[in-house]
Order: sequence, then C-alpha cells, then structure tokens
Amino acid sequence: MRETARLVATLAGARVAGSLPPSVDAIATDSRAVRPGTLFVALRGERTDGHNFIADALARGATAIVLEDPNLALTNAIVLSLSDRRSNPNVALSNPNVALSNPNVTLSLSKGVPAIIVSDTRVAASALADAFHDHPSHALIVIGVTGTNGKTTTTHLLRDVLEAAGIACGVIGTLGGEFRDLRWPLANTTPLALELHGLLAAQRDAGAQAVAMEVSSHALALHRVDHVRFRVAVLTNITRDHLDFHGTLERYAAAKRRLLDLAPDQVIDLDDPFGARFASELDHPFPYYIDAEPQGGLHATDLQLQGDGSTFRVGSHEFTINLPGRFNVRNALAAMGAAVILNVGIPIETIARGLATTRSVPGRMERFGAFGIDAIVDYAHTPDALENVLRAVRETTKRDLIVVFGCGGDRDHGKRAQMGEIAARLADRVIVTSDNPRSEDPMTIARDIANGYQRTHIELDRRSAIRRAIDEARAGDTVVVAGKGHETYQIVGHETRPFDDRDEVRIAFAKRADSR
Repeated sequence: MRETARLVATLAGARVAGSLPPSVDAIATDSRAVRPGTLFVALRGERTDGHNFIADALARGATAIVLEDPNLALTNAIVLSLSDRRSNPNVALSNPNVALSNPNVTLSLSKGVPAIIVSDTRVAASALADAFHDHPSHALIVIGVTGTNGKTTTTHLLRDVLEAAGIACGVIGTLGGEFRDLRWPLANTTPLALELHGLLAAQRDAGAQAVAMEVSSHALALHRVDHVRFRVAVLTNITRDHLDFHGTLERYAAAKRRLLDLAPDQVIDLDDPFGARFASELDHPFPYYIDAEPQGGLHATDLQLQGDGSTFRVGSHEFTINLPGRFNVRNALAAMGAAVILNVGIPIETIARGLATTRSVPGRMERFGAFGIDAIVDYAHTPDALENVLRAVRETTKRDLIVVFGCGGDRDHGKRAQMGEIAARLADRVIVTSDNPRSEDPMTIARDIANGYQRTHIELDRRSAIRRAIDEARAGDTVVVAGKGHETYQIVGHETRPFDDRDEVRIAFAKRADSR
C-alpha cells in the first residue's frame, strides 16, 4: 500500500481531476490485473493502447486512472464520466476527437474515481513504478549494458567479476532475472517498467548490492528505464537489428545512445564506429578496444584464440577467459571497464579471477560434441553476430564448417540476404531452416536467405536440419546451429511450440550413435 499523493507527486506536470484516494494497493498496466485498490495506467504500447481498456479497469475496481491528455494545449480537457462509461462501454475515452468536439466540457468523474492526466503514460508508468517500489535502483549499483550483440555475455562476466570482489550481484536480461539461487522468468530482455522496478526491488530485498542489466533499444525508446538510476552505462556495439521497429539504423543507434545519457560514467568500444562517434561526444568516456590506436582505457593485445577459450594482455597483466572468439575478448573488456570505472577498489587480480570464473553462458557459443565433431549452439541472429561466430569457429575448426540457421518472420527483412551471404562466404555448407516464422511463410523467408548461393540447402523442419548437419559431419568438422540459442520454443503462426536447439543437438548425436 502506497500513499497516492506521494506517487502522483512524481509525475511532472500531471493534472488531477477528482479526489485522490488516500492510498493504492497496486499499479497495473493490464486491465486484467486490476483489483479494487489498483491504480491503472493506460499505457500506449507497441501493439495495444491501454486507453481502450479503461472501461474494463473501472469495472474491475480501479481506484484511479492515469491517462494521456489527447490535446496537450487543451484548457478544458476531455470528458471522462464514470457513469456514462459504465452504462455505455462504447464511449471512446482515448479518441482525441471527443475532446476537440467538446471543448467546453470540464473534466469530471461522477463516481469519485479520479483521472490523472499526463503527457506520456509510458514515462508516467516508469516514474510510478520506481516510486511504488521505493526507488530500488537507488540502493543498488546498477550497470546498464546495451548494444546489438554481447549484452548477455557481458552482464554475466561482470556479475562474476563483482561476485569475486565480494559484491553480491544480480543479472537482468535475455535469460531472465537471476540472483544467486533465485530466478525470475521474463518475457522481454528489459521488462516493462512495472515489472522491472519490482524485480530490482526483489533483488535488493534478497541482498543484492549490484545488478548487471541488459538494456534493449525497445526499452530505451519506450521509456521503460527512464527512472532507473544507472551508475555505469556500457555500449558494446551497434550493427543492424530491429529495423522493423526503429525504421533506420540511425534511429536504432539513437535509441541505444540514450543509455549513455542516463549514467554518469560510460564504457565504450572504440573499435565500433558508432561507439567511437558517441565517445567523441561525451566528456570522459572510458574506452576499450583491440584495433584502435592506443589512447588510454583498456587496450587488449597478444590475443591467443582457442576453440575453448582465449588469453590476452592489457598492459602488463594477462587474462584468460573460458569463452572462444575475438568478440568474447571484447565482452571481457567491457566487463573489465565497468568494474574499473565503478571505482570501488577491485584489484586487477580479482578482475582476472572473476573473468576466468565464467565457464559458459546458456546459448552463447555453447559446445557439444561426439565422434570427433564439435557442435556449437549460439543465439547469433543478426548479420554481425553470425559473422563473429563463424569467423571465430573458422579459426579453430579442423575440417569443414557447417552452419544451420534461419531468420525470424515479421521482422527486418533486409538482414536475411546479408546473413545468407555471410554464411555462404564463411561456411563450407549451409542449411537454411526455419527460426520463428510467426505469421510469414517459412519457405519465403528461407528463399530470401538462400538467394541461390552454392553449397546452401533449404530444410524447413529445424529438427531435421539439425539432424542432417550432425549426420553429414565428419570427424574434425564443426556444426554451428545459430539463431535461437537459449530459447526453448519456436513460434509458428500464433502457436508457440516447445523446441530447444541444445536438446536437438544432443538427440542428433544420440541417434547417430544408435545407428552405428
């Protein structure tokens, strides 16, 4: 239970019509979660508009409604009559024309349910969630990690470094929320504001002192993290992704850039073109890099890349990670940079020990093998990620490199041909299969990828594609299954089916053994 006036006071420029209740028991953005005593926020989401569910929230006992003013310059405002709404559920509360055609009607609620008018309910939801949970990020060291690739691995490396230093650290991201033995499943890489602040509060209350958190471009664009107090922002890289949502690469990059403005300190990869550009715009960014000209920060040299890990030097110190690939050296540098810039006195030896603790991250270069064949399952679902993985594997595989992958439906179509070209160029054999086709025709997606490349075959059934790759592989070959990584489902049409690439690889090896 929270004092309503204190919550509303966090909403800059809010106007209240009606009398606020003394307190609220909960906040909800889904009308189905409303119970008596709930403050309902009519959230404008990506696909649905909460203003269309105000009637349902009222019917379920909402004690107050937060909504947007449909005309920010309006002085008399809109009609929101509870009695009319209950007697006629078809009254359109979110239609701007209602307000504009009735400019002389004052805002009123006949049954004592107040309306709280704000300019953006997404920003309001963030502020309210933060206040409702007593500002959990203020009691935590929160490190936000954004970028197209590397977020999950970087947060896990950073968690292990902080834990090695005696700083109890949780993680929030694509794999869910984690703190020690506690797990919280999440539907989004960065949860909606209400869930996010609730999760931060749960980790705080469980004893966490820090949280390493993945921050998605969607979360930044939709204001989910506006009221998280970040201590450090980390930018790994920016390459093509989510253009179906952002429209252009520049707008996608601009969304990522927002995180750098939400934290007092920034850790940035200077080898990334966007990173180098953003670093030039900031006062004192902390850089890390492999290829750029030495200029302070963390410069990795003497890289030794093996199939099961890597070693490298920063200055006079040597570091070992149990993760393969040049890109994972970059992820380790990002985690190191965050640990250093926190300025909490973590010795370099402790950082090295923490980095060496990370044995694997689910669905990230996760290795399996039998019959002299290596199989790797990775989440790579962007052109840059797929190229990084295949280049890393190419350096260590003894014979042929076989890749199995697809692209998701209802997403950026432009990356399909790019990923097909990368696979055809770097692999010896390519099997194009179905990923999460959603509402699209799987064969159309596959043809967009395959694009007539030689040594590229289409097998739409993902299970059959994986088994074919394992069956055809010879000792010394490496099979990469890319695109889904840790995911345990496949979305076909409107149906979500159980499917785990890792299980399918294991089964394929077992069936090959049975056939001998």
